[in-house]
Amino acid sequence: MNHYESSSAVVLGCGSVGTAVAARLAGSGLGRVRLIDRDVVRPGDHRQISLFTAEDAGKNCSRAQAASLRLEEMGFSVQIEAFNEHLDHNNIRELCGGFGVLVDCLDNYQTKFLVNDFSVSSSVPWINTYDKGARVVFPGRTPCLQCLYPEDPGPGWKCLGTAELDKATEDTDGIFSFLAARAIRVLAAPGDSVPLDRIDISENGTITTQSTGSPDSECRCCGERDLWWLDGRVAERLTVLCGASSVQVQPAIRENRLDLPAIAEHFGAESVNRCNDYLLQVRIEGCQVSLFSNGRAIIKGIENPLAARILYSRYIGN
Repeated sequence: MNHYESSSAVVLGCGSVGTAVAARLAGSGLGRVRLIDRDVVRPGDHRQISLFTAEDAGKNCSRAQAASLRLEEMGFSVQIEAFNEHLDHNNIRELCGGFGVLVDCLDNYQTKFLVNDFSVSSSVPWINTYDKGARVVFPGRTPCLQCLYPEDPGPGWKCLGTAELDKATEDTDGIFSFLAARAIRVLAAPGDSVPLDRIDISENGTITTQSTGSPDSECRCCGERDLWWLDGRVAERLTVLCGASSVQVQPAIRENRLDLPAIAEHFGAESVNRCNDYLLQVRIEGCQVSLFSNGRAIIKGIENPLAARILYSRYIGN
């Protein structure tokens, strides 16, 4: 077995971008690919994302699990692992530690900054996506995300994975190929031979590639090693999801597993869409709530974080 065949990568996010990249990596002869996504397959996903089926949407399967199953059915020799989890400062070391490269296909900026902190702390390179582009991030050799955005950019910051970009097009296919190709180069070749570049796609579809530049010596993250996100000092219990009119709510205490069938009994049968040991989907006050057994919830049909917190507390607790 050569070096590349024993290497491993983590794909963060299993939307159109993540599944396209995962398929390319799985077919490249890589040894192990781990898929991490916090959401379930929704109606319409199977029309945009080739790794999902209508049956996956009907069963509300975990995106990571559904993508993993489809890749295994394709007969690739790669070891596929799937985790239906929301990355945070409590679990990122366990979920991403020991891998050779991280590929960011995420839909929210908070988790991107968390991944950036982890990358700097562990010296693991990652491929970072942003609105209509992607860049190679090598800790100590290229600007980290905090170098480029010293201040919190806020929820309006565009990130690859929004509704407008979460559809395979000729433009985004260039990004898919860039992400997979750079991840493969990171794993297959010594660091010095990996192109330290970025790709941008303009409004008219023109693709340009340029150098990522050098790190900022005064950067709080990679310069001073002050890792706010990884240390949990700016951890968010509420996350506004890009382009989805949804808010994700994290429980205050995460060690407890919820008895979802027992919780479902508190709602009328007409309100419960689906219930099993790991997922409860229920209509509450005009919103679609997907509650997972670890207490995490995605509330669709709401954009105000405060309103989402109130609804969660009223029906589920703290």
